[in-house]
Amino acid sequence: MKIARVRLSFLSLTPALVAVACAHAPAAPAPGIANLSPALPANTVALHFHEVSGQVTDHTWPADTPRLFEKMQPPLGSYDCDFVGEGDECYDVFFSDEKGALDPRGRYLTIEASFLESDAKEGGLNLAEIVAELSTGEMVSATKVIRAVGSGANAQPASFVLAVDGNLETWSVLGTSANGIPLSLTVGF
Repeated sequence: MKIARVRLSFLSLTPALVAVACAHAPAAPAPGIANLSPALPANTVALHFHEVSGQVTDHTWPADTPRLFEKMQPPLGSYDCDFVGEGDECYDVFFSDEKGALDPRGRYLTIEASFLESDAKEGGLNLAEIVAELSTGEMVSATKVIRAVGSGANAQPASFVLAVDGNLETWSVLGTSANGIPLSLTVGF
């Protein structure tokens, strides 16, 4: 398709031309509505991460926050977390590809965590649910685990899918990152 470049003076535009130009302009998304990543359901306005450290805590982010389009550099620490769980448990959340690599136009959402306590009874990256809140008020839960990286004796591999089971009474336990490997969970809606 060829695109013609035309220089117009605002003085030469008639009301009819202005109406035609406006009618053909692409519609902008409603303010605050994230249609930026195919990872999210259409019209997502917020993301809720239900993290469990003794109790379920809802960490909520606007869906268009710049934090979702960037990945923190390891090692994660409390000064550069998207949210903090128990003690030094630090979370980073970002749009990704299926391998958990940063991709602002990715189809998935990756949650990475640093949890350095290797002798803890329970491991880190404890998520009960990941939910997209739509502009209509509807809540849509993530439904599939695409990739999970757990580590250590306190990892519970059978629990990895509990982050997307829609039940706030169950959660993932991915273990420890004391060996230098970040805990990671990549999910899809």
